[in-house]
Amino acid sequence: MQKAGLGVNLAPGSPRLRVLSALKSGPADLDQLAAEVNLHRTVVHDHLSRLREAGLVQVDRKAVSRPGRPGHLYRLSENAVEVSWPARQHRLLASVLGRALGAGAADPRRVAEEAGLRCGLELQLSELASLESLGWEYRVVGDKLMTENCAFREACRESDGIACHVHAGMLQVAVGRRIGIVGRSDSGCDFRLGAKLTSGRRSKTQTG
Repeated sequence: MQKAGLGVNLAPGSPRLRVLSALKSGPADLDQLAAEVNLHRTVVHDHLSRLREAGLVQVDRKAVSRPGRPGHLYRLSENAVEVSWPARQHRLLASVLGRALGAGAADPRRVAEEAGLRCGLELQLSELASLESLGWEYRVVGDKLMTENCAFREACRESDGIACHVHAGMLQVAVGRRIGIVGRSDSGCDFRLGAKLTSGRRSKTQTG
């Protein structure tokens, strides 16, 4: 599976982030993008090639009204990261919500897990691949599931681990088994795969 954004410099102000930002308003050809980001078209073409390799940009043939070599239109792919500047404050929101849940719920981890279960049902998660398409990466060894890239990683740190339990709830729906958190690392949480869930248990939160 191709991993969007792998090895691409998208730091604030970087040329590739500027190119991605320019494509937020819609498809554009090479000359339009070069003018938008104020870079030579050859430089922009190189950045577009790297972004295509990373799965963030797609290219279509541009219809032309006269004979000659057809041009290309570049657009954001479905895997493109959210590009915003100033940056959205998702980590701040996670921190606020994590503290609020911890202070207001008798069992915040349980509440977070139930929220993850509901989220998994709403997203119709049915296997690990459905979470991997959202940015997670896993390695399975026996009954241990290790997260090698967590889409909640920063949010988890800011929410004092509450997001880990949301993740666990989503995993329960995806794999149909009980999930226990057994450790945390820089790349994400490690989980233990438990007993299979009955269909009633998996759908309970949908009506509850």
